[in-house]
Amino acid sequence: MAVLALITACGGSRTFETSMPIITIPPTTSTTAGPLEVTPTGCSAPPVTFALLCEVVELIDENHLSPPAHTSLAASAAGGVSIFTSTEPPDLPAAVTCAVPSVDFSILCDAIESRLRSDPVPLKPMVEASVVQMLTESLDPYTRYVPPELTGALGDNGVIAGAGIVIGARTVAGSPCVKIGPACPLLIEVVIDGSPGDTSGLIVGDQIVSVDSFDVTDLTVLDVAGKLLKSSGEVTAVVVQRGGVEISVELAHEVEVLMPVVSRMVGNVGYMRLAEFGFETHLFVHFGLQALLDQGAKRLILDLRDNPGGYLFSVSIIGSEFFSDGLLYKTQSPTENLDFPAVEGGIATRIPITVVVNENSASSAEILTAVLAERNRAVIVGQPTYGKNVVQDSFELNNGGILRVTVSEWITPGGATVAGQGVRPDVELVLPADLTVEQVIEQVLAATR
Repeated sequence: MAVLALITACGGSRTFETSMPIITIPPTTSTTAGPLEVTPTGCSAPPVTFALLCEVVELIDENHLSPPAHTSLAASAAGGVSIFTSTEPPDLPAAVTCAVPSVDFSILCDAIESRLRSDPVPLKPMVEASVVQMLTESLDPYTRYVPPELTGALGDNGVIAGAGIVIGARTVAGSPCVKIGPACPLLIEVVIDGSPGDTSGLIVGDQIVSVDSFDVTDLTVLDVAGKLLKSSGEVTAVVVQRGGVEISVELAHEVEVLMPVVSRMVGNVGYMRLAEFGFETHLFVHFGLQALLDQGAKRLILDLRDNPGGYLFSVSIIGSEFFSDGLLYKTQSPTENLDFPAVEGGIATRIPITVVVNENSASSAEILTAVLAERNRAVIVGQPTYGKNVVQDSFELNNGGILRVTVSEWITPGGATVAGQGVRPDVELVLPADLTVEQVIEQVLAATR
């Protein structure tokens, strides 16, 4: 989902100015020009340096599906201070007003004090780095901060605009990383069919080594996404490692030219592939379905391989094409539980359906697959899907950045979840990425006879 909400900075409900002491560092041990006075305070009127921290924590407290304790958030934020590095000139302040959301965050003020004392760095980017570390270490992989300069780099489903790929950096255990490195390589997780990434020769599993000669080591995923964000017609030189060999790829960017839906009639079989659940995908699906039905389609193959998901409203409208009534899915959160029924007007409520999925079919693609399977409207073919059962909202921050927060989880009408296991296919089938439409149809039909 992509609901933008303008949220003000932290309110005064968690202030504690009178209970926090002034921390004074003796000048004899300080690397600053004089004594450094650090004053912990609340978030009623935070200085600009700490406004982001206050705002982000308040949004998490109010909106996250399962907000962590402040002790956990604060410990992670303090860890971000200790590992922060910068080539910019350090700040040497005489005094710092350390505005934090609760007394639990006093350890963050202590960490900032210690860092400015022993190894001064710029204060504002250090606090921002502590926010990134806090989100990465203490929350789910889908709650993330996007700084103002990178807000256009990633779509709501993680797709890099103009490239048609999804990238991610994780440890061997599957945990997301703040920085890319040998123990946390940057991999291409999804390549949308027909996108610039696909036509350039990039494939799922490629490890990105460099972008325009910039080594990605020690960068963040968002940093790399920003380097890959270019105008239509521009070219990015990408070096990837594949099978132990480095390969140079020229990625020619094309913005907003990707067709979200490809449909074709082969014999009496209608084939439709959805690249993502975008803002207008439901329109392409509706008119594509109508064209296939008008041509006499007796069976529909719905190809959702490598579909990373997208907008919830999109899957609601698309799902309604296949059901005349009943529930499509439900969402649950600490504050409300919502039902999403099929709306009237579906044009493909009777045609037999086969859904094709793989391990990169995620989120909205899993919702549609799961309800089609549970309500016996489709046979599922392929590999188990990704297993993403949570929903995010996007909140516009006062600094112009975006905070994406996991706000709820979805379940099927019958209460089933795909968390950690994905949708299990009725028929397991491995379909190579380079198959033609005709070959996909042939192999799917052979597997389901």
